[in-house]
Amino acid sequence: KAAIGCFKASNHKANAKIVKTFVEGFLGGIFISIGYITAMYAMNGVSAAGVRQLIFGTVFPIGMLLVTFLGGGLYTSHCLGFLNASIKKNCHFL
Repeated sequence: KAAIGCFKASNHKANAKIVKTFVEGFLGGIFISIGYITAMYAMNGVSAAGVRQLIFGTVFPIGMLLVTFLGGGLYTSHCLGFLNASIKKNCHFL
């Protein structure tokens, strides 16, 4: 089931309109930037390196949650769209 789901997602990404792909990439970049800036702001004034890493590790995933729940695409998810194109298959049977 996981492999079939991968090919379904790949087929969906490969057949997406260029404007939709661009907008998803733009939104993904903005959401990740929000997570990064929030994490940097949260670490401001903390001098202990371990505590800084802990704060960054707990706050930065906000950007990933925004991408997941509000939509958007990252480079890694857009690379999946080339899976079917690279093997020259279109999964109409799925």
